[in-house]
Amino acid sequence: MQINKIINDLLKRKTILIVLAAFLLTGLIVGVFFNTFAEKFFSTKNVVDYYVNALSKRGNVSSLLISGFLTNLLCLGLFLLCSYITPLIAVDCIVLFYRGYIVGQVADIFLSHFGVSGFFVYFLTVLLPGLIASLTLIVFVTLQFSIKDKKCNSDKKRNYLILASIGVFAATIVQAVFLLLFLRPMNFNF
Repeated sequence: MQINKIINDLLKRKTILIVLAAFLLTGLIVGVFFNTFAEKFFSTKNVVDYYVNALSKRGNVSSLLISGFLTNLLCLGLFLLCSYITPLIAVDCIVLFYRGYIVGQVADIFLSHFGVSGFFVYFLTVLLPGLIASLTLIVFVTLQFSIKDKKCNSDKKRNYLILASIGVFAATIVQAVFLLLFLRPMNFNF
């Protein structure tokens, strides 16, 4: 598969890229600035259970990584199913908005409870892997729409799915690297 062809397919569909990215960014902004006290209260327990405990000896990092990977894989499967019917791009937009909202809400929780150090942990363990996975999904949807216009063999569709799966796996690897090789050892030693 040639990377130039993939980039050309993406550039032909700039509108879809921009719209999907706008939904993700809007969800992120809404999650950071427009959540209620009740949402923060109920979400804080989950954030503490998943991320803060993963940095300590009490937490299980493998469950965090597996649940994140399976969530991203489920989104990829949903996006694949929605790519067969053009009007279902609205479902993709809603899912991206919600993903952005959750990532933004976690930012608010980390910043309000842990300050600057919370932002550092949030950036490395939540925002960066979340953006990698979400951008992978956005590119996947755009590529799926680029092959709808032409007669396309199943190899191209399969290759796009494999690339998206690798991108989702890469997001999990990034999260694992920062948690296991950097943040968790730093938490034990300092």
